[in-house]
Amino acid sequence: MARSRRDDKISIFSKSKQPVDFLILITVLILLATGIIMVLSASSPTAMSETGNSYGYVYRQAFSAAIRSCCNGSLIKS
Repeated sequence: MARSRRDDKISIFSKSKQPVDFLILITVLILLATGIIMVLSASSPTAMSETGNSYGYVYRQAFSAAIRSCCNGSLIKS
């Protein structure tokens, strides 16, 4: 039985022989970056008046996004 080239690709997240769908990965990263930029533009004045740091909410949102991404990656692996 001959193997196809698709069977030879290895996923980034696991040792299974399923390839990563880069189109979906790039789309998710673009949407994530757009969301963080929207949080910055919407919350900058409020954060500046409350804490003196206009990036306070953005740091928290980016940290949460990073944690969620790591957790989702570990769920995909299992």
